[in-house]
Amino acid sequence: ILERCGGKPNLGETVFYKLLDFIDFEATELLGHPITGMPYVRLQYGPVPRKKEYGQVLQQMIEHQELKVIFHEYFGRRQKRYVNLREADSKIFSKVEEEIINRNLMQLSDMKAADITHYVHGDIPWKSTPDGNVISYNLAFQRELPYSHFDYGVAREEATAIDILKDLGEISDEEATYYKNL
Repeated sequence: ILERCGGKPNLGETVFYKLLDFIDFEATELLGHPITGMPYVRLQYGPVPRKKEYGQVLQQMIEHQELKVIFHEYFGRRQKRYVNLREADSKIFSKVEEEIINRNLMQLSDMKAADITHYVHGDIPWKSTPDGNVISYNLAFQRELPYSHFDYGVAREEATAIDILKDLGEISDEEATYYKNL
């Protein structure tokens, strides 16, 4: 993320958190698992990686001189930013994971913190989770358009219709003709 858009002036910690969230939930929806595996907590301004796990990764990257944390003034506010100090090993990602990352960066990385925060508030995982709780990755399968690649409402309706038809069994040609002529 930092290699591709870390130089964008809007990419402070808030936007970074939201990008990670969208990438992980899309990966869960499409692949059945997140890319980072990081748990996210629902807070007032959107999902954030849980401090314990995120802090450990961040500290490790700082100690290995892979990452630097800086503070910057952005529109009169103090912005926490991350600067990568070495190239990422892109070989750790599958082709599909790379596509998920790139798609989310293209779609969301130019948003300001307020815009991406407003956007994430429309997503089912954030909306369905009480404040302060970890957001379940299972909620990725209940997402709605435009956050999802599938319309789960239509899929549920179709599955219900198929189940009903199975319960009803085959209909006679006479009955089929009757319904066609209504």
